[in-house]
Amino acid sequence: MDTRFETYGQMVCHYIRHATGREKQEIQTELAAHMEDHAQALMDAGYDEAHAVSAALEAMGDPEEVGKALNKEYPLRWLVLSRIPAVLLIWIVLALLLISPTFSRVQDNLEARFSPLSCVSQPGQTVELPDIRQELPGGNVLVFCRVGVTHSDGDYTVYVSAVTYNKNPFYEPLNLWNGYWDFSLDGLHRNCSWNDGTFTLWEVSRGDQITFHYNRYGAVFDLDIPLDWEEVPE
Repeated sequence: MDTRFETYGQMVCHYIRHATGREKQEIQTELAAHMEDHAQALMDAGYDEAHAVSAALEAMGDPEEVGKALNKEYPLRWLVLSRIPAVLLIWIVLALLLISPTFSRVQDNLEARFSPLSCVSQPGQTVELPDIRQELPGGNVLVFCRVGVTHSDGDYTVYVSAVTYNKNPFYEPLNLWNGYWDFSLDGLHRNCSWNDGTFTLWEVSRGDQITFHYNRYGAVFDLDIPLDWEEVPE
């Protein structure tokens, strides 16, 4: 068992005030087993062990919130719950999470965090980008992951794919609404649009340096998008 799973269970049980020592141990064991299963499934899907363990921990959420949620169940339904094994209680809580919209949100978060390319698609000759990540307000992270290029009548159209996620997997990510960002080509601002994970830039000349500009909620920054034009057919 990874020691971080054990520590997580201990932190959760710290907030469960009305469970016995034996019940807390059962809760810790069940939580650890669930996270181990989750991590193993991610490794089977191609994640390395470090990322798989981190993702399993993040998917469970904040241990204080989980512990307080479990704690509410004990005093309110103690006469019933005292006759139900703690393991069953844990599985009930986990089952409720799995069938809720929250679980889908966690899945989307983990994909954006660890496999952003799986979240986007675009036309044209595609060029993968190095890992470009920028923190945004509210614990959000913006990830640029791929560029697509099409060519017609001497001009290029460039499609820049990006995803966002929140550091807390249970939170909705920040939306990239128009008006808070724009692009420039060799320092000259150009019209562009955002739709379903892709920025589209028109009338791009071969060799143009593409720069992303952001200004929202006090976060102001510029990011160069390193498109390697040598990989783009003329």
